[in-house]
Formats: sequence, structure tokens, C-alpha cells
Amino acid sequence: MTDQDTEDLKVLRKFAAEILSGFPEDFGDIDSFDLQELALVCGLLKSETKTVPCGENCNCAQFYYEDGEETDCYSFTDTMKRAMK
Repeated sequence: MTDQDTEDLKVLRKFAAEILSGFPEDFGDIDSFDLQELALVCGLLKSETKTVPCGENCNCAQFYYEDGEETDCYSFTDTMKRAMK
């Protein structure tokens, strides 16, 4: 196991432990916003502020941009990309 694998495993374990920490009492209360925030905190997602969409297939393209209005664009970190292989 490489040092990078070890670091990635720590991040994934932290994410899993946080999700399961409320089990079984609060387990049914995990929603997509909670998962998104947890993934940001754990380093599985990153957020960038955009004034124009990244591309037509990006989630931020669904946001209506007007007069320099900003939105947050979320994408996977390298750690998450490696985990999904």
C-alpha cells in the first residue's frame, strides 16, 4: 500500500464513520445536503465559485447566471476519483 493509498483510506474511513455515527437513531435523517457538506469537510468534494458554467454537462450549468451572479460548483477531489476506480 502506498502513502497515497493510506491517506485516501483515512479520508474514506472518516467519511464512513461520520455517516454511521448516528446509527441507528438518526440514520434515516441523512439527506443529500448533509452528505454534500460531509464530503466537503472530509475532502471528497471540492467547491469553486463560478460566474459562468464549467460546461454544459456540469451541475452548475443548471444555474441561471445573470449580471455576474455566482454559484458554487461541486466536483470530486482526486481522492474521490481514485476511490471510484
